[in-house]
Amino acid sequence: MLRRAKDRLLSTTMLKVTASLCFVILLGLHYKLISDAYEVKNAELFRVEKERIKQAYEKAIINDKLFPGGQNIIDSILSVEVLKELEILHTVNRPAFYATSSSLYRDIVVALKQDNTIDSLLARIFYDLGLESDTIEHSLLIHTFLLTFDGKEYVTFGYKPDQTFENTLLSGNPHIVRPPSLVSTITVSNALPYTYRFGFALYIQQERAIWHTLVGILPLLCLSGVSILLMLFVYFVTFNNWIKQKKLNEIISDFVNSITHEYKTPISTIKVCVKNLRREVRDQEGMDNINTGLSIIERQSDRLNNLIDQVIYVSMFDPGKIKKTEQPIVQDLETVLNDLRLKYQQNKNVYIQSHLPIQDLYVKYNLFLFTTVLINLVQNAVKYNDSDIINVHVDLKEIHGKLSLSVTDNGIGIAGEDLNYVFDRFYQGKSVKNRGGIGLGLYYVRQLVVTHNWKIDVKSKVNQGTTVTITMSEYK
Repeated sequence: MLRRAKDRLLSTTMLKVTASLCFVILLGLHYKLISDAYEVKNAELFRVEKERIKQAYEKAIINDKLFPGGQNIIDSILSVEVLKELEILHTVNRPAFYATSSSLYRDIVVALKQDNTIDSLLARIFYDLGLESDTIEHSLLIHTFLLTFDGKEYVTFGYKPDQTFENTLLSGNPHIVRPPSLVSTITVSNALPYTYRFGFALYIQQERAIWHTLVGILPLLCLSGVSILLMLFVYFVTFNNWIKQKKLNEIISDFVNSITHEYKTPISTIKVCVKNLRREVRDQEGMDNINTGLSIIERQSDRLNNLIDQVIYVSMFDPGKIKKTEQPIVQDLETVLNDLRLKYQQNKNVYIQSHLPIQDLYVKYNLFLFTTVLINLVQNAVKYNDSDIINVHVDLKEIHGKLSLSVTDNGIGIAGEDLNYVFDRFYQGKSVKNRGGIGLGLYYVRQLVVTHNWKIDVKSKVNQGTTVTITMSEYK
């Protein structure tokens, strides 16, 4: 028992871990989808306007750098004479070269910041394109600066070779320097002695770009949020239902295991007593009725014992292990019905009638299971019946090449809302819960009918009666 409890706990824990892992994976996929959608939308945002700004900007600085007049500012500080002096320092005194180049680079940056005309240039471009300059941010920076003394090889300027050139912001907001905001990047070089390679970039972005991007993908965000909530809801509902069903199955299994021993003990005692009584009366005259009664007791004790085994069998139902043989169905029906009539002979208000073919027919089935089906149906017809005269009709007919077995009664009937559930295990309708039983009878019936590849149908009207019909397609 302890080992079984540990196995159940392990199974539940594994299921929780697996379900949680799957949910986390789904969340990750949602995040990737939204992230990709955000990047695409952000790249498309202001795309047409940026292309027009790019064309106007590059046209305005043709044969120049950064902005109109930018090249003159750089050339005024980094003249040919200065470059020749730097060449000498580079050859004879590298530390002095790096110190001097760093100082010159800072002077260039200061001069470009003081005399930059990028703000006025962009304002004019925005005006010409019909854009509101107050809603647009920009960033202008230097990303490359190298010197050449012979027109072939380039050396670093403003930093040492083992260092990385850091982008230098000249104007605007540094926080918008991202690939989606890039409008223009230009690198200018000249294959002549005492020149330089110079690269710069312009970034443009609408104010509150993140907000505009999120608004653009708002439908996707809403759909994703709703789907995540639905997944959470379905996850918890499904898992809770599974836990409840698992507990119910465990209770049922424990119940079956617990009552099996308690039921089998008195049955064994009854069977022993019947055998002893039969030995006592075997040689006495006028004891035919007693012998008949003892035979019935013995047969029903055997049947009760089989039913208990059947409860366990149904809980581990395996249709492939059922043995079926060709049986004389009319003869079997008469035997079962005679036993049932004898059972109810003390109740003068119960009439079990039958209409069976004269010639016997042979059907392949398991005799015990077939007997169980018929007994359950007839007993239910009597049990759920409040009529003064209880009539139960058992009919066997050949209809359109198929054999039809029907049990009809004049009982209380089945409510419409219960018809779809009468074959469920442990199900009992509201109107019959006070009549005893545990709701296994019709569940057995359906399981056994399906096992034989037969079909079963129920028609009922409240306070008028019920007809259960079993259709068998193969017979001789």
